[in-house]
Amino acid sequence: AKANTPGLDQKNFDVNMIAKHGFDLRDKMGSLLAAKFDFSGPTGIAEAYASIFPEPARFEKVHEAFKSNAIRFLEQIRHISIHRAGIADEAFCKNTEKFCKEFSLPSYRPDQEISVDGEQLEKFTNASIKAACALLAFLDPRLAELEKTPPGTT
Repeated sequence: AKANTPGLDQKNFDVNMIAKHGFDLRDKMGSLLAAKFDFSGPTGIAEAYASIFPEPARFEKVHEAFKSNAIRFLEQIRHISIHRAGIADEAFCKNTEKFCKEFSLPSYRPDQEISVDGEQLEKFTNASIKAACALLAFLDPRLAELEKTPPGTT
């Protein structure tokens, strides 16, 4: 989670912050939570959902899916692709060493161009689908309840 954001603590919003948005946060939650959580990777995403839905036992499948090594490896590849144009640096090499062993890949070297083959892409895609399905299965009953609630009564 990010450092404390003025007007936003663990489970509460400051009234002034709510007033700033006209007391209607239906389409503002993402913006408000983005200030508190790091949505750039699966760990921050899982933390955000876990804080909103305080049901740790029921959220465990989502947490497991987001913590899978395939998802964490994909996060590293996404990061290096975006921030270093797909060229490995020391941090990437260190952060992916255990993943390379697990997935029977050669270790990366600094300044090496990162590529993903079809088999790797399949593993990452399947892990991403599993994480998305776990999240949707968790959210579906909660979202259905919200749809039944008239606006302004939650």
